[in-house]
Amino acid sequence: MESGPELDALIHEKVFGHIIKKAPLSQNQFEMSSPNKPFPKYSTDIKAAFEVVEHLNKAKDFWTELKQIRPANRPDKVEWVCDIYTGNLKKILSSIIIDTPSHAICLAALEALSAEP
Repeated sequence: MESGPELDALIHEKVFGHIIKKAPLSQNQFEMSSPNKPFPKYSTDIKAAFEVVEHLNKAKDFWTELKQIRPANRPDKVEWVCDIYTGNLKKILSSIIIDTPSHAICLAALEALSAEP
């Protein structure tokens, strides 16, 4: 899933439990928001993405690790790895590698929630 409003809406709903409403802007465009206000840009703003990390670590007792890597075959390229574990570090729930840290956090969060026992 690409970063942007649809992923942000999914995070707002699945991670934080907020209800999302769609308001039509035109025939093919919608504005998604929580009641009375737009939600953060979790998938593109690192500060907002860290709200996801903090929430999951507290609410679900997850442990999140974020690191930057350079693929061996592309030393000029930077990628981000986000791993999410159970609080006791015995089981990895998610591991995502992608080009931005906030996008990695969001995808890993959704994957971890779906893998949670």
